[in-house]
Amino acid sequence: MNRSLRFIKFFGEKMNNIPQLTINPNAVNEVIKLRRHFHQNPETAFTEYWTTSEICHYLSNLGFDISYGKTLYQQAYPEVQHIADLVQIDKKHVDDAYQAAKSTIKEQKWIDAMEGGFTGVIATLPCAKKGATIGFRFDIDGLPIKESEHQKHKPYLENFLSENNNMHACGHDGHTAIGLALAKQIAEHKDELSGRFVLVFQPAEE
Repeated sequence: MNRSLRFIKFFGEKMNNIPQLTINPNAVNEVIKLRRHFHQNPETAFTEYWTTSEICHYLSNLGFDISYGKTLYQQAYPEVQHIADLVQIDKKHVDDAYQAAKSTIKEQKWIDAMEGGFTGVIATLPCAKKGATIGFRFDIDGLPIKESEHQKHKPYLENFLSENNNMHACGHDGHTAIGLALAKQIAEHKDELSGRFVLVFQPAEE
């Protein structure tokens, strides 16, 4: 038996030992609802102000410890004052997007700390039992692409089309939704779980 076949056999045996979980329809519906929510307002690299605010709000309600904004970036880059100090990006575009978001976001609690393009979130939650730290990463940015309004395009048909000139063309709305749904499952079962969970919602992956 060659190496590839041995690996497939070994992997298959291991998979058979994994407990089969019943999928909760409510959890599935939550992912769909979240994904469509984020699909409607995609934001490009380092302008994910609304997206970050929504993530912070959701995770804080679940009891996660939230690290975000300029203070998060300054842990690694103490002197940084604007994201343009770290990456090549149009500073005016970042600042204009901040002002636009600040004027429209309902939940104002989070956005001030993001001024200057400091988007993204790191959330942590310790569980009841001691154990390893487990991390998950999720992309949150969209692309500057106009979404199709073709009659057969599902977001158009089901009324969750992008409301700006950007698009979640690479599925980061889905990544974000999965991350938040996972966070909810962790929070609901933290007394049964071991270790500490770290969820990284990464901006500007594109």
